[in-house]
Amino acid sequence: GEKPLFLLNLLYAAEGTPLHSLARTLTRLDDLSHCLAWSKTDPRDTKGVASPPVDLVEFPRLGMSFRCEEVNGDFRLCCLDYGGLFVPNGPPSSLRSEAGKLCSQMPHSILLQNENSEFSVLVPNVKPYRPIVREDPFSTELVLGRKDEKWQLHARNKTFLYSVHPTLSFLQPATQTGAMYLLLMEWLARRHGAAASLISSIATDEKLDPGAQQIFDHFAGISEPHPDTHALRLQVTLALRNVPGLVKKWDAADELTGYLQRLSQVSARCRLGEA
Repeated sequence: GEKPLFLLNLLYAAEGTPLHSLARTLTRLDDLSHCLAWSKTDPRDTKGVASPPVDLVEFPRLGMSFRCEEVNGDFRLCCLDYGGLFVPNGPPSSLRSEAGKLCSQMPHSILLQNENSEFSVLVPNVKPYRPIVREDPFSTELVLGRKDEKWQLHARNKTFLYSVHPTLSFLQPATQTGAMYLLLMEWLARRHGAAASLISSIATDEKLDPGAQQIFDHFAGISEPHPDTHALRLQVTLALRNVPGLVKKWDAADELTGYLQRLSQVSARCRLGEA
């Protein structure tokens, strides 16, 4: 039969060890209490070694797994759910550094790549909050509600995978719900122009599923006195105006008034187009 697997304690991994480095990467995706690192080597038999090698990593809450494979003498953490993708390691190349900039607004994301140096960004579908920081009113710090049971119950997709465009200039969502989540993250990061560029990707005339609906409702909770916020809510309203039974949690008339009053301050990428 198969060799037994031993569960490793990521919480007490010694600093500077490969296991500690792995733990720091994994906590971007989920809490350590929901990251399971397995080894085929019994930790009791590794005397004089800081930590046994990791063979398998599981994320039960996300429904994802990674396997450690040796390729040309290097060990890779390969994603079992998205074939051909792995977590890049070693010193970052210039291409990898540029791709990494595209997910800077999502602290819970990790960068993946394939053998052709094509990149993707993996993001858990968790509820993000932007707390009010009085000392820094324009803060973009986020709090992730990983334990929000209602959000997780309605989330059909526990993760989103975004392809990095070959120009390394933007992310490409594969689904409408994925586009809505990326729009939310760009909006919370106050990258209003990037959020506006995703409006066409969320347009639909079909009823939203519960996962997309909760992201849409979360748009109303973004409270900031920025003229682009009025523009974004109006653009979202127009993009989803034909969705049956959709109830907005904001007043379109109030948003239009705020937009017109501060039109000169609305950035060019967020302005409404001419009919």
